Amino acid sequence: MKNIRINLLITAFALTLLSGCYSPITKQTATPHPLLLIQFDRQLHETQQHAEAGQLEAQQRYGRWLVSAGKTTQAEPLLRAASDNGQHEAQYQLGMLLQQSNPQESKHWLVAAAERGHIAAQQQLSRESRQQHDLLQAFNWALFAAQQGDAAAQNDVGAAYSRGVGVNKNPALALTWYRKAADQDFALAQFNLAGAYQAGEGVPVQPALAYAWYEIASKNRRDEPIARMAEKMKLRMYAEASRTGKAALARQQAQKLNEQFNNMRAESAL
Repeated sequence: MKNIRINLLITAFALTLLSGCYSPITKQTATPHPLLLIQFDRQLHETQQHAEAGQLEAQQRYGRWLVSAGKTTQAEPLLRAASDNGQHEAQYQLGMLLQQSNPQESKHWLVAAAERGHIAAQQQLSRESRQQHDLLQAFNWALFAAQQGDAAAQNDVGAAYSRGVGVNKNPALALTWYRKAADQDFALAQFNLAGAYQAGEGVPVQPALAYAWYEIASKNRRDEPIARMAEKMKLRMYAEASRTGKAALARQQAQKLNEQFNNMRAESAL
Protein backbone atom coordinates (compact mmCIF):
# COMPACT_ATOMS: atom_id res chain seq x y z
CA MET A 1 0.00 0.00 0.00
CA LYS A 2 2.90 2.34 0.80
CA ASN A 3 4.40 1.85 -2.68
CA ILE A 4 1.01 2.49 -4.31
CA ARG A 5 0.65 5.74 -2.36
CA ILE A 6 4.15 6.89 -3.35
CA ASN A 7 3.50 6.10 -7.02
CA LEU A 8 0.17 7.90 -6.91
CA LEU A 9 1.73 10.89 -5.20
CA ILE A 10 4.55 11.34 -7.71
CA THR A 11 2.37 10.64 -10.76
CA ALA A 12 -0.48 12.90 -9.72
CA PHE A 13 1.94 15.67 -8.73
CA ALA A 14 3.58 15.50 -12.14
CA LEU A 15 0.17 15.59 -13.84
CA THR A 16 -0.71 18.67 -11.80
CA LEU A 17 2.47 20.42 -12.92
CA LEU A 18 1.83 19.55 -16.56
CA SER A 19 -1.88 20.39 -16.71
CA GLY A 20 -2.71 23.03 -19.29
CA CYS A 21 0.46 22.52 -21.36
CA TYR A 22 0.29 22.01 -25.11
CA SER A 23 3.79 20.68 -25.70
CA PRO A 24 4.43 16.91 -25.78
CA ILE A 25 5.18 15.52 -22.34
CA THR A 26 8.74 14.28 -22.02
CA LYS A 27 10.12 12.10 -19.27
CA GLN A 28 11.79 14.09 -16.55
CA THR A 29 12.46 13.75 -12.87
CA ALA A 30 10.43 16.12 -10.73
CA THR A 31 11.53 17.10 -7.22
CA PRO A 32 8.44 18.53 -5.52
CA HIS A 33 8.82 20.61 -2.39
CA PRO A 34 8.35 18.39 0.73
CA LEU A 35 5.53 20.60 2.03
CA LEU A 36 3.63 20.23 -1.24
CA LEU A 37 4.07 16.46 -1.06
CA ILE A 38 2.68 16.41 2.47
CA GLN A 39 -0.31 18.52 1.40
CA PHE A 40 -0.99 16.32 -1.58
CA ASP A 41 -0.61 13.15 0.48
CA ARG A 42 -3.27 14.50 2.83
CA GLN A 43 -5.54 15.33 -0.12
CA LEU A 44 -4.94 11.88 -1.61
CA HIS A 45 -5.84 10.18 1.68
CA GLU A 46 -9.00 12.27 2.06
CA THR A 47 -10.03 11.53 -1.53
CA GLN A 48 -9.50 7.81 -0.96
CA GLN A 49 -11.69 7.95 2.14
CA HIS A 50 -14.44 9.85 0.29
CA ALA A 51 -14.25 7.36 -2.58
CA GLU A 52 -14.57 4.40 -0.26
CA ALA A 53 -17.55 6.14 1.35
CA GLY A 54 -19.29 6.23 -2.03
CA GLN A 55 -18.85 9.85 -3.12
CA LEU A 56 -19.05 9.85 -6.93
CA GLU A 57 -16.63 12.66 -7.70
CA ALA A 58 -14.05 11.22 -5.31
CA GLN A 59 -14.43 7.78 -6.88
CA GLN A 60 -13.80 9.24 -10.31
CA ARG A 61 -10.82 11.33 -9.17
CA TYR A 62 -9.17 8.57 -7.13
CA GLY A 63 -9.82 6.06 -9.90
CA ARG A 64 -8.16 8.38 -12.43
CA TRP A 65 -5.14 8.77 -10.15
CA LEU A 66 -4.89 5.00 -9.81
CA VAL A 67 -5.00 4.60 -13.59
CA SER A 68 -2.28 7.23 -14.03
CA ALA A 69 -0.14 5.31 -11.55
CA GLY A 70 -0.69 2.06 -13.45
CA LYS A 71 -2.97 0.55 -10.78
CA THR A 72 -5.77 -0.36 -13.18
CA THR A 73 -7.04 -3.33 -11.15
CA GLN A 74 -7.71 -1.07 -8.16
CA ALA A 75 -9.07 1.71 -10.35
CA GLU A 76 -11.71 -0.26 -12.25
CA PRO A 77 -14.20 -0.89 -9.39
CA LEU A 78 -14.06 2.77 -8.34
CA LEU A 79 -14.65 3.97 -11.89
CA ARG A 80 -17.46 1.44 -12.33
CA ALA A 81 -19.22 2.63 -9.18
CA ALA A 82 -19.11 6.25 -10.32
CA SER A 83 -20.02 5.30 -13.90
CA ASP A 84 -23.07 3.32 -12.78
CA ASN A 85 -24.28 6.47 -11.06
CA GLY A 86 -23.93 8.61 -14.19
CA GLN A 87 -20.59 10.33 -13.52
CA HIS A 88 -19.63 11.12 -17.11
CA GLU A 89 -15.91 11.70 -16.46
CA ALA A 90 -15.70 8.28 -14.79
CA GLN A 91 -17.57 6.78 -17.74
CA TYR A 92 -14.99 8.23 -20.11
CA GLN A 93 -12.08 7.02 -17.97
CA LEU A 94 -13.61 3.54 -17.69
CA GLY A 95 -14.24 3.43 -21.43
CA MET A 96 -10.61 4.27 -22.13
CA LEU A 97 -9.42 1.76 -19.53
CA LEU A 98 -11.37 -1.09 -21.15
CA GLN A 99 -10.32 -0.39 -24.76
CA GLN A 100 -7.98 -3.35 -25.03
CA SER A 101 -9.59 -5.84 -22.66
CA ASN A 102 -13.25 -5.31 -23.60
CA PRO A 103 -13.80 -3.11 -26.69
CA GLN A 104 -17.59 -3.61 -26.67
CA GLU A 105 -18.00 -2.45 -23.08
CA SER A 106 -15.46 0.30 -23.70
CA LYS A 107 -17.67 1.72 -26.44
CA HIS A 108 -20.74 1.44 -24.19
CA TRP A 109 -19.16 3.70 -21.57
CA LEU A 110 -17.69 6.09 -24.10
CA VAL A 111 -21.13 6.51 -25.68
CA ALA A 112 -22.67 7.04 -22.25
CA ALA A 113 -20.16 9.80 -21.50
CA ALA A 114 -20.47 11.34 -24.97
CA GLU A 115 -24.24 11.49 -24.74
CA ARG A 116 -23.85 13.45 -21.51
CA GLY A 117 -21.71 16.00 -23.32
CA HIS A 118 -18.20 14.75 -22.57
CA ILE A 119 -16.10 16.29 -25.34
CA ALA A 120 -13.11 13.95 -25.06
CA ALA A 121 -15.45 10.95 -25.34
CA GLN A 122 -17.13 12.46 -28.40
CA GLN A 123 -13.73 13.04 -29.99
CA GLN A 124 -12.60 9.50 -29.18
CA LEU A 125 -15.75 8.02 -30.73
CA SER A 126 -15.26 10.19 -33.81
CA ARG A 127 -11.71 8.87 -34.22
CA GLU A 128 -12.83 5.27 -33.72
CA SER A 129 -15.64 5.71 -36.23
CA ARG A 130 -13.19 7.04 -38.83
CA GLN A 131 -10.93 4.05 -38.25
CA GLN A 132 -13.93 1.78 -38.82
CA HIS A 133 -14.85 3.75 -41.98
CA ASP A 134 -18.18 4.84 -40.50
CA LEU A 135 -17.74 8.37 -41.79
CA LEU A 136 -21.26 9.60 -41.05
CA GLN A 137 -20.99 8.57 -37.41
CA ALA A 138 -17.52 10.09 -37.22
CA PHE A 139 -18.91 13.37 -38.51
CA ASN A 140 -21.84 13.34 -36.10
CA TRP A 141 -19.66 12.79 -33.02
CA ALA A 142 -17.28 15.53 -34.15
CA LEU A 143 -20.25 17.83 -34.71
CA PHE A 144 -21.51 17.25 -31.14
CA ALA A 145 -18.11 18.30 -29.79
CA ALA A 146 -17.88 21.24 -32.21
CA GLN A 147 -21.27 22.54 -31.15
CA GLN A 148 -19.97 22.67 -27.57
CA GLY A 149 -17.12 24.92 -28.69
CA ASP A 150 -14.24 22.47 -29.00
CA ALA A 151 -11.79 24.02 -31.49
CA ALA A 152 -10.24 20.75 -32.70
CA ALA A 153 -13.69 19.33 -33.41
CA GLN A 154 -14.74 22.54 -35.17
CA ASN A 155 -11.74 22.19 -37.47
CA ASP A 156 -12.62 18.52 -38.11
CA VAL A 157 -16.18 19.47 -39.03
CA GLY A 158 -14.81 22.13 -41.37
CA ALA A 159 -12.53 19.56 -42.99
CA ALA A 160 -15.44 17.14 -43.42
CA TYR A 161 -17.53 19.79 -45.16
CA SER A 162 -14.55 20.85 -47.25
CA ARG A 163 -13.89 17.32 -48.53
CA GLY A 164 -17.43 15.95 -48.41
CA VAL A 165 -16.42 13.19 -45.97
CA GLY A 166 -19.39 11.77 -44.05
CA VAL A 167 -21.52 14.70 -45.16
CA ASN A 168 -22.36 16.53 -48.39
CA LYS A 169 -19.58 18.84 -49.51
CA ASN A 170 -20.30 22.42 -48.50
CA PRO A 171 -17.36 24.87 -48.78
CA ALA A 172 -19.37 27.71 -47.22
CA LEU A 173 -20.07 25.67 -44.08
CA ALA A 174 -16.45 24.52 -44.05
CA LEU A 175 -15.39 28.15 -43.95
CA THR A 176 -17.81 28.87 -41.10
CA TRP A 177 -16.44 26.07 -38.93
CA TYR A 178 -12.82 26.85 -39.77
CA ARG A 179 -13.44 30.43 -38.67
CA LYS A 180 -14.95 29.33 -35.33
CA ALA A 181 -11.84 27.26 -34.57
CA ALA A 182 -9.44 29.86 -35.97
CA ASP A 183 -10.93 32.51 -33.71
CA GLN A 184 -9.99 30.26 -30.77
CA ASP A 185 -6.36 30.36 -31.98
CA PHE A 186 -6.36 26.79 -33.31
CA ALA A 187 -3.41 26.78 -35.70
CA LEU A 188 -4.60 24.12 -38.16
CA ALA A 189 -7.93 25.91 -38.59
CA GLN A 190 -6.11 29.20 -39.21
CA PHE A 191 -4.06 27.47 -41.89
CA ASN A 192 -7.15 25.85 -43.42
CA LEU A 193 -9.03 29.14 -43.37
CA ALA A 194 -6.16 30.83 -45.19
CA GLY A 195 -6.20 28.01 -47.72
CA ALA A 196 -9.92 28.54 -48.33
CA TYR A 197 -9.35 32.25 -49.05
CA GLN A 198 -6.41 31.32 -51.28
CA ALA A 199 -8.36 28.75 -53.32
CA GLY A 200 -11.72 30.54 -53.23
CA GLU A 201 -13.55 27.71 -51.45
CA GLY A 202 -16.85 29.01 -50.12
CA VAL A 203 -15.76 32.60 -50.82
CA PRO A 204 -14.18 34.54 -53.70
CA VAL A 205 -10.41 34.22 -54.02
CA GLN A 206 -8.90 36.75 -51.60
CA PRO A 207 -5.08 36.65 -51.50
CA ALA A 208 -4.93 39.53 -49.02
CA LEU A 209 -7.03 37.68 -46.45
CA ALA A 210 -5.18 34.44 -47.20
CA TYR A 211 -1.93 36.27 -46.43
CA ALA A 212 -3.36 37.67 -43.18
CA TRP A 213 -4.48 34.28 -41.87
CA TYR A 214 -1.25 32.57 -42.93
CA GLU A 215 0.52 35.33 -41.02
CA ILE A 216 -1.50 34.50 -37.88
CA ALA A 217 -0.87 30.78 -38.26
CA SER A 218 2.86 31.38 -38.79
CA LYS A 219 3.07 33.00 -35.34
CA ASN A 220 1.05 30.31 -33.57
CA ARG A 221 3.62 28.51 -31.43
CA ARG A 222 1.14 25.91 -30.27
CA ASP A 223 1.81 24.04 -33.52
CA GLU A 224 5.32 24.53 -34.88
CA PRO A 225 4.94 22.38 -38.04
CA ILE A 226 1.85 24.35 -39.08
CA ALA A 227 3.65 27.61 -38.27
CA ARG A 228 6.53 26.66 -40.56
CA MET A 229 4.23 25.77 -43.45
CA ALA A 230 2.22 28.96 -42.93
CA GLU A 231 5.42 31.02 -43.06
CA LYS A 232 6.15 29.71 -46.55
CA MET A 233 2.58 30.14 -47.75
CA LYS A 234 2.24 33.72 -46.52
CA LEU A 235 5.20 34.75 -48.69
CA ARG A 236 3.45 33.31 -51.74
CA MET A 237 0.21 35.08 -50.87
CA TYR A 238 1.97 38.39 -50.32
CA ALA A 239 3.52 38.08 -53.75
CA GLU A 240 0.08 37.32 -55.22
CA ALA A 241 -1.49 40.26 -53.37
CA SER A 242 1.27 42.51 -54.65
CA ARG A 243 0.75 41.29 -58.21
CA THR A 244 -2.92 42.29 -58.01
CA GLY A 245 -2.24 45.63 -56.34
CA LYS A 246 -3.48 44.56 -52.90
CA ALA A 247 -0.25 44.46 -50.90
CA ALA A 248 -1.32 47.39 -48.71
CA LEU A 249 -4.67 45.73 -48.02
CA ALA A 250 -2.88 42.49 -47.10
CA ARG A 251 -0.71 44.34 -44.56
CA GLN A 252 -3.72 46.14 -43.09
CA GLN A 253 -5.71 42.95 -42.64
CA ALA A 254 -2.71 41.17 -41.16
CA GLN A 255 -2.15 44.04 -38.72
CA LYS A 256 -5.78 43.94 -37.60
CA LEU A 257 -5.68 40.19 -36.99
CA ASN A 258 -2.30 40.42 -35.27
CA GLU A 259 -3.67 42.94 -32.79
CA GLN A 260 -6.59 40.63 -32.02
CA PHE A 261 -4.49 37.51 -31.53
CA ASN A 262 -1.58 39.20 -29.78
CA ASN A 263 -4.01 40.32 -27.09
CA MET A 264 -5.55 36.87 -26.89
CA ARG A 265 -2.18 35.14 -26.63
CA ALA A 266 -0.96 37.59 -23.99
CA GLU A 267 -4.04 36.94 -21.87
CA SER A 268 -3.71 33.15 -22.18
CA ALA A 269 -0.06 33.36 -21.09
CA LEU A 270 -1.00 34.99 -17.79
